[in-house]
Amino acid sequence: MYSKIVSVLFYMFFTCVIFNPQINGATIYFYLFIPFLDPKFVRFLTATVRHWSVPLVLAVAVSLLGSPSVAARVVSIAICIGYLMYTMGRRISYLHHWMGINIVFAMVQFVLYYVDKGLAWQLGPTQLAETIWGPYATRTYTNFFEIFYFARVSGFSREAGFFSSLLVASLIAYLLTEKVNKKVVALYAVGLFISFSKSSLILFIFLALFPLRHKLRLIHPLVILTAFIGVVGLIAVYLGNHAFFGSTTFAHRLGGYPFLLDARLEDLLAGVTADDVRSHYMYMPSLRLVETEIAAGIPFAGLPASVADMGLFSALLLFGVVAFTASDGFVMLLLLLLTSTVSITTVTSFVPIAYLILYWPRFAAYRQKRTWFMQESFALTPIERFGFGRAKRMRLAGAPWRRKLLVVTGPASRSGKTFVAANLAGVNARAGKRVLLIDGDLRRGRMAYLFGISGSAGLAQVLDGIVDVDRVIRSVGASGVDVIPAGGMPADPVELLSNGRLPRLIQQVAPHYDLIIIDTPPVLSVDDASLVAALGGSTVLVAQPGRRSEDELEEAFRQLDQVGAHVVGVVFNNGMGRPAGERTTRAYPGGYAARRRRPSVSY
Repeated sequence: MYSKIVSVLFYMFFTCVIFNPQINGATIYFYLFIPFLDPKFVRFLTATVRHWSVPLVLAVAVSLLGSPSVAARVVSIAICIGYLMYTMGRRISYLHHWMGINIVFAMVQFVLYYVDKGLAWQLGPTQLAETIWGPYATRTYTNFFEIFYFARVSGFSREAGFFSSLLVASLIAYLLTEKVNKKVVALYAVGLFISFSKSSLILFIFLALFPLRHKLRLIHPLVILTAFIGVVGLIAVYLGNHAFFGSTTFAHRLGGYPFLLDARLEDLLAGVTADDVRSHYMYMPSLRLVETEIAAGIPFAGLPASVADMGLFSALLLFGVVAFTASDGFVMLLLLLLTSTVSITTVTSFVPIAYLILYWPRFAAYRQKRTWFMQESFALTPIERFGFGRAKRMRLAGAPWRRKLLVVTGPASRSGKTFVAANLAGVNARAGKRVLLIDGDLRRGRMAYLFGISGSAGLAQVLDGIVDVDRVIRSVGASGVDVIPAGGMPADPVELLSNGRLPRLIQQVAPHYDLIIIDTPPVLSVDDASLVAALGGSTVLVAQPGRRSEDELEEAFRQLDQVGAHVVGVVFNNGMGRPAGERTTRAYPGGYAARRRRPSVSY
């Protein structure tokens, strides 16, 4: 629940930009700080650091060569991208919920414009921002300019153009990443109609490109970037030679390209400010058309804006980093289109969404790789069906933390218990429960391998008193499960499991979770499972079908019953989920196999 509350707050400030204040001319975007209120997001970043750290360091480094402020914006965008992926991976994203709220509010503005224009202006972004923040209100622009005889509205955005860009980016992200609901698309269509601007045309370009997406994906993003600069540059130069036919909009969007051809070499290499443009380049007809934008400090848009900010050398390096880290040519083209009205380093909401689209195919592949073992459901056979004699004993109500504990084990090795434990965790997480999965197999733990997380420190080190439990919990964003890996293999697992620290560990983490699942070694091989199952809660046995398995089940049940474990049933695993190419190696006493670097995963 806590993570959901943080997510709701993030998306509120992310989509309702006027809720963020402005101090000394700089907007303080609360949504850059809110994600760090969720410890699981920090764990998600830690678990995935090797996938994003090198590209981010490169992007920041090349940005610092030209402009520290651009480097800060790069980090800000990276935070947004990370949190967008984290919430989408855990199914706690409220982007489209808040976009729906924005659209409904925009509909109110639209209707009031024709009913009571005075009240409509009071609900415009300028008045709302000043009502909330007074002198610290962020920069806004209330306009109801009529296009096609209808007024434009802005919702909770700065102005109608930004709202339209946010709608387009969010809708494209929805179409590419979610299961499409026609009602949601219809709501977006209404929002785009009442906020129509030139940026809305990007949606039509997207729809035209969509049938060609498979061919575009085969083209390297750097080729797409080069072709985009060439084509748009030629169009811009042609329009510039005709003073953009007096169009302020096109002069601002495309005027940077002819400027780059006329600018002095030292200005190209070092970058230029709005004051530099005003002082040295106002002889250019295209720049005289955008004097208002220059006075506001935004002389250019699109890729030329980055060149002006950073200088040509740093900008080209940054473009290269983006192109080489992009998922494919299709999403690279979408990024260039969506950011054509601003800059690729603008922190305003629709730009991080454009980067989400850029990197989504890579993230989706990562999720698929880390959840290959996931299955939707299992059939639990009640233990009473087997007729095993359960010892007669009075079962008292356990402590709350015991009732959250589920132990998953099997009678013998290769039963598939780890596969079932991981899937039970994933199924319950998708149902909205807070789930902690503990790898209690200190002899051959596999959870770190399954989820692709670091397993150097884990349960063994906590039970040995070396580290605190908070240091070893890993958040797996792709599945929504928190995992404690087994850690390094200790010399004597039985001693660690029986030293009294395990129940204290469970009591410590229990208030933060609805379900705690512990995967243990086989019952008939070692005593570990009996030690853990005796803590209370429920125990599930996993076995392969067959007569031999039933004999092993009876013996395993007898041993667990002797220590007071509450065995609730059996899951028969038919051998699904075994990755090809893996094999067991030498065996422990009792037939329990050891592992090398990559364990046998017999699911």
